[in-house]
Amino acid sequence: MIPRMQYISIIIRTKNEEKWIRKCLAAIMRQTIQNFEIILVDNHSSDKTVAIASEFPNVRILHVEEFLPGRALNQGVEASRGGFLVFLSAHCIPANERWLESLVKSIENEPKAAGVYGRQLPLPFSSDRDKRDLFNIFGLDRKIQVKDIYFHNANSLVKRAVWLKHKFCERTSNLEDRIWAKEVIDNGYQLVYEPEAAVYHHHGVNHSDEPKRLSRVSKIISDVYWDGNFDVQHSEIFELRIMAIVPVPANINAIQEQLVAENICKLHQLDLVDSIIEVGPKKIGSQPKVLHLSHDGLDNMGGRLSVAEVVKGALEFGIDQKGIPDAVLYVNASKYSLDIELLIQLSRQFALSGVLTIFPGYRDFDHVWYKSGNGTFEVLDQSFKNREDRLEVYRSLYGLGIISSVSTMASGNLLSDEFLAIHEVNRRFRDLEVRSE
Repeated sequence: MIPRMQYISIIIRTKNEEKWIRKCLAAIMRQTIQNFEIILVDNHSSDKTVAIASEFPNVRILHVEEFLPGRALNQGVEASRGGFLVFLSAHCIPANERWLESLVKSIENEPKAAGVYGRQLPLPFSSDRDKRDLFNIFGLDRKIQVKDIYFHNANSLVKRAVWLKHKFCERTSNLEDRIWAKEVIDNGYQLVYEPEAAVYHHHGVNHSDEPKRLSRVSKIISDVYWDGNFDVQHSEIFELRIMAIVPVPANINAIQEQLVAENICKLHQLDLVDSIIEVGPKKIGSQPKVLHLSHDGLDNMGGRLSVAEVVKGALEFGIDQKGIPDAVLYVNASKYSLDIELLIQLSRQFALSGVLTIFPGYRDFDHVWYKSGNGTFEVLDQSFKNREDRLEVYRSLYGLGIISSVSTMASGNLLSDEFLAIHEVNRRFRDLEVRSE
């Protein structure tokens, strides 16, 4: 039975979190208790973070002019009315529907406790360092801390009555939670760690290590904690709403048109594809998810357009018609026969990792040469070493699917400048190219 409890204010700091904010808020909305408000404290996000958050009810948005972590939290609290103050990072996703209840129940009968923080779990695609750190720091046993000042505001709850006496430091650029924890411990309070109040957090809390040793340690810890099984529970938390963009050439021939029709049919059958924007001289797909944008509809962009510019224009059209997606998928549907399982794998890796772009590619062990600016030929790796000792070179297969964040493709780029991943596939995927000559 869910106990009666004080009103709760959930305060989320954001800065360009469009990849995670919908997942975060959707998981909060599924909680077993609903007597809460959400206050989003945004630090000049330049992506779609605020627009996505605005789609949710019961979310108030504050904009901070000069960001410092403690100051942003204090501003969020000052705008709130809850007796319990929950602090959650925008890229932390509650692991189940009892996360909020677990935080509250862990502290409401602890009169000496100033706050409680919950467990943080890695994702399958978290780095070895992050898996190791999160498993080592956030264990399975609940504990009450009398002297230990460890506390983490990525996933925590603080009593408002305590905050009124001990607010977060507004001068520090980091570790405002640890500074606050020391202050309340020094004043006779206790802190609680509650492993049942778990969130998924794709990146860790420490930095730098020797990679090979780190990989071994991470595997051992993973085996101990999860038997090596990193299937994320409650996978619906990480479902994506993808907008697929299908550019069609102006001079399309009959073979290409048939291929586009078959590929649009495949995309329409994918639950993760919420809408399909077909850009071309005429409408080919007739399915309910398909919206058609003629080349004439892009005339305002002027001149001969690159693929990235076409995708940008189609995305703007799609957002106007269907709203903001979680991610954008580009495919070359007139050149490749799309592979449904590959698209599912790409979307899953994108959803569960921190990358802003992912696309398929295969490792190429051939010697790759390029022509330099002075006209001479250079080779990337001129050695004849064994394959495992050679420079890793990958051939991209963009046409089979690039999944990128909305802000990446809205800026006129198919690929992000940072946080990019290649999903390694077998060389056989090259054969999915359909030649129409």
